[in-house]
Amino acid sequence: MAQTIFAHDPDVGPLHIPDPDEEVMPGVKWGDCASPFTPAYWRALLHQNASERAVYRLGETLHEEVVACVLGGHGLRSEVGLAAFRALKDRHMIAPGIPGEQYFAVLAQPLSVQGRNIRYRFARLKSSYLAAISDAFLESSPPSEPALLRQWLMKIKGVGPKTAAWVVRNFCDSDEVAILDVHLVRAAQYCGLFPKTVKLPSQYASLEHRFVEFSRALGVRASLLDACMWAQMKRNGSARLFAR
Repeated sequence: MAQTIFAHDPDVGPLHIPDPDEEVMPGVKWGDCASPFTPAYWRALLHQNASERAVYRLGETLHEEVVACVLGGHGLRSEVGLAAFRALKDRHMIAPGIPGEQYFAVLAQPLSVQGRNIRYRFARLKSSYLAAISDAFLESSPPSEPALLRQWLMKIKGVGPKTAAWVVRNFCDSDEVAILDVHLVRAAQYCGLFPKTVKLPSQYASLEHRFVEFSRALGVRASLLDACMWAQMKRNGSARLFAR
């Protein structure tokens, strides 16, 4: 029996989702929309908030966006990465040609995060990455086309496929990329989209393609699905959920 979902906005009509045993794509069943983290659940959640408009950009310029994304990522809470980004921006340090030692002088200091002083992890390493980013913007102008921009970004020290996808999603509003961090990977594993064991970054391209195809099968933008999954899994503790 089809599942019917109503949006919070009365101007948005109901959504009919196929029977739980039907496949949204080969090997992946829709599941029950009332069961957390099934494909039907994600589709229903996005429909319930259909009138919301997502804003992804963290910075005002592309250079700022790259810095913000590099300061976040693996092993760092998003709140800490954003605090580090604001500390640099407030000091007008997101500009071409700034050496790594100047970045380190800021990142080595405690950051104010939700009323607490927290030290930024990997300050020395990320400072060298920020210097490489500054040099890249000094040496050449980045392309505007998303696929070419991604290639340009991945030539910079410290910018891998996930960070490049993050920048492209945020700055270009692209639906051809996926930010495969731990939260998104676990969400995809939980609903049967990804295998239980994945190897990143070697499998990044194939898994990203599968995620984009999944979003199309659901009938939603990949960027919206990505952001929705990330927020829900972070809020609910993806490591704990996946351990069940």
